[in-house]
Amino acid sequence: MNSIRFFVNYCWTHNKKYIIYTLVYQLLMSILPLLLVVFPKFIIDELVGSKRVEYLVLYVLILLGYQLIGGYLANIFKKKAFIEKSLLFIKFQSELTKKMATADFERIESSEFLDQKEKASKFLYGEGQGFGAVFDNFASIIGNLIIFIGIIGIISTLNIFLLFIFVLLSIATSYFDNKTKQSHVEWDMAKSPIERKTNYLINLVESFQYAKEIRIFNLSSWLTAKVDKHLSEGNNFYTKQIEASVRVETINLISSFIRDAVTYLFLISQYLTNKISIGAFSMYVTSIATFSSLLKQVLESLATIRQYENYFEALSLYLQVTPVKKNLVTAESLPTDFIDMTFKEVWFKYPGADDYALKKINFKIRAGDNIAIVGENGSGKTTLIKLICRLYVPTKGKILINGLDIQDFEIEEYSKLISSVFQDFKLFSFSIRENLVFENKNNISDCSMYKSLKDNGFNIDKYQFGLETSIYKNFDITGFEPSGGEGQKIALARAELKNAPIIILDEPTAAMDSKAELELYSRFNLLTKNKTAFYISHRLASTKFCDYIFCIKEGEIVENGSQEELLLKNGIYKELYEMQSELYVVK
Repeated sequence: MNSIRFFVNYCWTHNKKYIIYTLVYQLLMSILPLLLVVFPKFIIDELVGSKRVEYLVLYVLILLGYQLIGGYLANIFKKKAFIEKSLLFIKFQSELTKKMATADFERIESSEFLDQKEKASKFLYGEGQGFGAVFDNFASIIGNLIIFIGIIGIISTLNIFLLFIFVLLSIATSYFDNKTKQSHVEWDMAKSPIERKTNYLINLVESFQYAKEIRIFNLSSWLTAKVDKHLSEGNNFYTKQIEASVRVETINLISSFIRDAVTYLFLISQYLTNKISIGAFSMYVTSIATFSSLLKQVLESLATIRQYENYFEALSLYLQVTPVKKNLVTAESLPTDFIDMTFKEVWFKYPGADDYALKKINFKIRAGDNIAIVGENGSGKTTLIKLICRLYVPTKGKILINGLDIQDFEIEEYSKLISSVFQDFKLFSFSIRENLVFENKNNISDCSMYKSLKDNGFNIDKYQFGLETSIYKNFDITGFEPSGGEGQKIALARAELKNAPIIILDEPTAAMDSKAELELYSRFNLLTKNKTAFYISHRLASTKFCDYIFCIKEGEIVENGSQEELLLKNGIYKELYEMQSELYVVK
């Protein structure tokens, strides 16, 4: 099966010890049940027969000796196998996390992709044992088959027809069990989107980020009702699962009753007619019970493997998702000096959308130019910026840097060209230092960090632990909750410290007070010195700092030029500018 093949190949490539230890454990565990079936017969027959002490001691020593030594060795290999499987789990989970972290931005906005990821995670945390269940069940089948062959050999000496009845009963039971497991998989897959929504709602209620809105707008009852609704929808699936399981258990009970009734009736008649000894009676009873139990385990393991085959299909689709941009690599190296950027007949349409968000965008800017992008909400400003950042790929046309298509660069290298502060910027629940420089690959000094924070208006001196102060209190009670303005100042410092040749400022003063906003404007030229800056703002007075203004309407650049030039055109820019000016005129 595909899931077994995938898992064995993965384990053999990354940690073959797990396979070896698991198989040795199964081999050791398969010997003891055979001994427990056969040796009690010899002991009982010896007790009711010759009563030879030396034989009794030998039989008991072999049986107990293997129980002790074999069991001890089995436990050692079981522990070793568990440790190696845990290491494999960590690696595999890390790979899935990396897959999400490197997925194209367009994909992680897609609910279809997120549902696919949720289904793929069933391979890690699926019903039962989760990660490794496929191989564990496969190895269990191998171990059980060794016992199974020995038990069949014993029962076949009694009556072949009896063996045939037991096989039919077990297969019939397995058939219903397998159908139930298959239904469980289908229900698991169907409820994945519901579980994702439920988790989102629960996290939303528990998140400090939304605490103010929930209380100010009195949303607790409304959100709780939504949680209850989705929990109820999920519970419908669990109800179906338990009802199906109860039906299978009832069939198992009937099957076991028929098997045991036939077994005891047949063996009692055999003993009463002196065809078998009391020891043989005990051996056959144990053999038949073991046979039925083993056959059930084998068939259940096969059903579980088939169940995970469905999970694997979702996992396989998820693993095949590769970052498109990562594959478009040429021999060209990233230019050391940024000279110019060109948009050449660029169009962009969101997946599933009918209309283009951007249409026939053409412009060329040189290094050091400061560009303001203005327009009404939904006009395409942020979409344009995301294309520059390579978060999206143009549907048509090209974006060139120094004449080279930006899609031809490694994304990690290309990202070194760009620093940004988005309107919806995010800070992480790490220290201020880590939020500023992360891994600090550029070895930025503490002095530079303190200076940048202060230059951007953030008062780092008031915090006892300085750069080691935690942002948010998720993991550190001494952390602090930054206001919107404070957070924006930290984000600006982060962008400045990256020192990339292109800087993107998307409403960088949206959360600042008037004083902080004026301070930012006063150092705008310093912040963007020797850099190409893209500046998005609804406050058109701020665009006077820029060399060029692109006015976007319905996805097209309808006007461009300096502020003075656009005000003289009496077009859409002047209209927007004058509308804002009226707000500040005292009448």
